[in-house]
Formats: sequence, structure tokens, C-alpha cells
Amino acid sequence: MAVNNESKQKILQSIQLANAMAGQEIVFDDPANATTVAPAESEDERVNRFCQRLRDYGVIVHQCREDELPTKIQQRIDEKQFRKIVYPKGIIELMRSVGDETICDTNLTTDVLDSADGVVTACALAIAETGTIALDGSSDQGRRAISLVPDWHLCIVRTEQIVASVEEGIKGLEHAAKHGAPITLISGPSATADIEFHRVQGVHGPRNLEVIIYS
Repeated sequence: MAVNNESKQKILQSIQLANAMAGQEIVFDDPANATTVAPAESEDERVNRFCQRLRDYGVIVHQCREDELPTKIQQRIDEKQFRKIVYPKGIIELMRSVGDETICDTNLTTDVLDSADGVVTACALAIAETGTIALDGSSDQGRRAISLVPDWHLCIVRTEQIVASVEEGIKGLEHAAKHGAPITLISGPSATADIEFHRVQGVHGPRNLEVIIYS
């Protein structure tokens, strides 16, 4: 069905209004090729948006300076009264500052991982728009199993790793994807629903997710 110019303009104006309400500006250089432009966002605004998305998912969020990171990790482990924490070899120096009751993953068996209280990892990047954390199997994130089997996951995120949009996140993971890296996307604690729509957590990963954002 053909659409005349007046109808097309009304459609584009509706899109403009919807985007404005979502905090975006729409540009009509050519009504037939409208494009959206995201408003400028400071790093603080981006981090705050990411934190809010995480909290919406029920994630416990902490913020600290980089030099406070070992103390913050130790505080979370102590508060939980955990004794067996697994971590990937890429953050071994950091975890040596945390305590003696942590275990570096050297292809630990599933039984050992299942008996662990939790895991601490870094991340590849994070997306403010969706509150998503991406892991790509790098040495500071480790095997996919260590972030999926233990019941508690503490993920540390640098402020510089937080990108604004899903598009930027995909672009940031492009290199890892091309090399066949095992990419895991995490948006809150693992959760699903049964046939009666009862929400169940922990079926496909940790029931509890905490994030420390540091700069």
C-alpha cells in the first residue's frame, strides 16, 4: 500500500515523539531516511544508569576506588561468611591480597566448583543501556563453568569498561567473537519460570550476583 508524504510525515513525527520520551533526539534530514542520535552522556551518568539497571534486576552493587578493591572484596566474602571462593588465574595477584582461603581455578572439577561458596571474576565489558555484563573467557574471567556453577558471583567492573549501548557492546566483543571466544552475557542473577510462571532462580547459573564498580 502506498503511503503519501503527509501520512509519512505523521508517522515520522510519531517516531520523533516516542524517541524524545525515551531520551533520544531524532533527526529528519530526509524524511525517508530518519536517523536517531543519542544525547551526550557523561561517564558518571553512564555508570549511574548501569547501576540502576543492575538494581532493577536485584543485583547488589558496590562502588570503590581501585586501591580499595581488595578490601571491598574481602568485606563481601567476610560478610557472607564464605570460606571457599574460586577465581581465574588472571586475577591471582588481586586475590592474593584478599586472603588465603581463595582457590585459583586450575581446571577444577565440577564437584569442587559445586562445593565452592562463590566465584570472583572480572569482565570483558558492561552495557549501561541493559545492565548487561559480558564475559569472554579471558584470563581474568576464566572458564565459563566457574561463573555458572557456584551459587554466588562477585564481578568486578572498571568504569572504563561500561559502554552506553548494546551496539557499542557488540562492537567491543567483535574481536573475541571472531576468535571463537565463549561469550557469556549476564543480566542479573540466573532466573527462569516454570510452567505455572513461578519464578525460580539459580537454574542456569548463580542465584546471587554482586558487582563492584571501581575506578
